[in-house]
Amino acid sequence: MKHIYTQVIGEQIVSLISTNFKSSLGLKIIQYGDLAFYTASDLADLAADCPAVLVKSKPFTIARGSIGSLIFDGGYHIVYIHKIGDEPGDKEDALFSIAEYFLNPANTNGDTPLSLTGLSDMSFRSVLVTDINSEPEEDGLLDAYEMPLTAASFDLSVIYQCKHGGGA
Repeated sequence: MKHIYTQVIGEQIVSLISTNFKSSLGLKIIQYGDLAFYTASDLADLAADCPAVLVKSKPFTIARGSIGSLIFDGGYHIVYIHKIGDEPGDKEDALFSIAEYFLNPANTNGDTPLSLTGLSDMSFRSVLVTDINSEPEEDGLLDAYEMPLTAASFDLSVIYQCKHGGGA
């Protein structure tokens, strides 16, 4: 199920990563997208513009919440990509820095760094970092295309609630 807030939340994750890590990690590309849809030419361009972070949404399921509301349960897959020639621990250190941002209470306005101001019909129930992976499937894709790149990833589990009809 794709809900309008799914893209809005994904774009906010991209914005938070850009604001907090573009300079410190030297990120050249930070975008909402899926590496699986990149062509060989796109991957060659990516190799020239690394390091990069891609954020893609994972499927969301819907459950009934309290009267008049729906609960959406799903998440996002965040992939950090950098050149193989960089220091061996760099990709893990960079990925952990980004993941830690979403875990650190100092960044969390209560319990999550995500907030959608102006949307009174929606609220976050939880945001958790899960499945940190130093050799995700994207690594295999980069290898299959013989790109001089490597990847690391983590998943961000997101549960939010909105009133019926909100954001639809």
